[in-house]
This record gives sequence, C-alpha cells and structure tokens, in this order.
Amino acid sequence: MIPKNRNILAVFLLFASIFSCNNETNKMSSSDSILAKVKAEKEQIYPTPTCLQINSSYPCWVGVDNPFTVTTYGLNKKNTKVALEGANGKIRKDYYNNSDSISAGFILRAREEAKYTISVYDTTFKPPKLLHEKQIYSEHLPPPTARLGTFRTDNVDKSVCLGLRGIRAELENFDIELRYKIKSFTLVTYPNGRAVKNTSKSAEFTAEQKMQIEALNSGDRLYFEDIKAVGLLGQTLKLKPIVKYIK
Repeated sequence: MIPKNRNILAVFLLFASIFSCNNETNKMSSSDSILAKVKAEKEQIYPTPTCLQINSSYPCWVGVDNPFTVTTYGLNKKNTKVALEGANGKIRKDYYNNSDSISAGFILRAREEAKYTISVYDTTFKPPKLLHEKQIYSEHLPPPTARLGTFRTDNVDKSVCLGLRGIRAELENFDIELRYKIKSFTLVTYPNGRAVKNTSKSAEFTAEQKMQIEALNSGDRLYFEDIKAVGLLGQTLKLKPIVKYIK
C-alpha cells in the first residue's frame, strides 16, 4: 500500500508537469505571433500602393509643362517622395494641383527626347521603400504652322489684310495651345508680273510690305517665305510658306 504522503507527492508532480507544458506552449504561441507580426511588417504589401496618371497627352512633350498626379492609397502624401531619372529632365510641385491629402500634383519638364522614370517612395521606411515606378518617353512637338490672321481659305480681302499687324505661328489641331515668336519673314508679291521682296525682322509688317499689299489687285498672289520662328528651347524653326490671293 502506497503511503498517503506519496500519493500527494505524485498528484503534485502531475499538476506541475501539466502547468509546465501549458506555459511552454503559451510562450511558443506568443513568440510565433510576434515573429509573424514582424515578418508581416517587413514584407508589407500594398494592394494598390500608388496610381501614376500622366494628365497630358502621351508621350510627354519637350519644352513644355507636362502635369501628372501621384495618388497614394492608405498613405498620406506627406510621407511620399517622388523622384525622376533621365537626361535633362526636372520635376517640380504643381501647387495648383494639391487639394487633398492623398494626391500630389507635379510638373515634368524635359529638354530633350529621352526615356524618364518616375519613382514614388514611402518615406516612413528607412531607407525609403519603392512603391511604384513608371517609364515615360519625351518627344518634340510637331512644328507650328504660320498663319495670316484667321484666314482659312486661299483668298483674302485686301482691306482686311492691310488691317492685320503681321503673321503668327501656332500649333494646328493639337491639344496644347502655344504661340511661337516669329523672328523674320519675307513677303514676295508679283505686281505686273515682276517680283518684289521685302523682309521683316519680326512678326509685324514693315511699311514697305504694307505698300506691297496696297499695290495688289484682285487675283494677285501674296507669298510669305523664309518664315523663321523661335522654338521652345530657343532654337530657330523654319516654317512652311503662306500662299494667299487677293479677292
């Protein structure tokens, strides 16, 4: 027969063993939970971290402002950094397009045809974590078109023509409205079949060119040639001639 005190000791050891196992299990469970949490934070995945939208026409154009918006979901825009990689390109904040806490507006200015990469970073990480990047390409705008007033037909009224200050250059049938500075142009007329030429060093008619127009009759031709304009990067552009006839 087992003594009573030995029975008590056996029961005590049994409970001690059960308590010890439960305690170790709780410790392991707690440790696993902490490790899982740390791993999740390190491998944090944003389902739709950022949305890069180029608001202007694709591609971006050389020499003009190209606006784009960075929208972040679940992250305040104050905790984002936007960087640009590419030759002769710069970005700056667009203060007219920063109305809410998740969207930030920027302006991209390219000075040559190149490939650019826009990268968005989360600055709450050290070092900042790359959230999204997008590659875009810049191209030169098409050449502008030289125009005489608002005339869309080949025939012009002489009195209306004399009322104009000169010629102009602009992009035609394009989603960007730009006016170009005219450097010079030559007006050639053929009164009595003989060519008369006079050159202006600006977009405006000279007094001699006005006299040329005044001397024309119905059916006579006005030929504007050697038209030069200043490009967006300061380069000289040679434009197509303008041909009109007096009504």
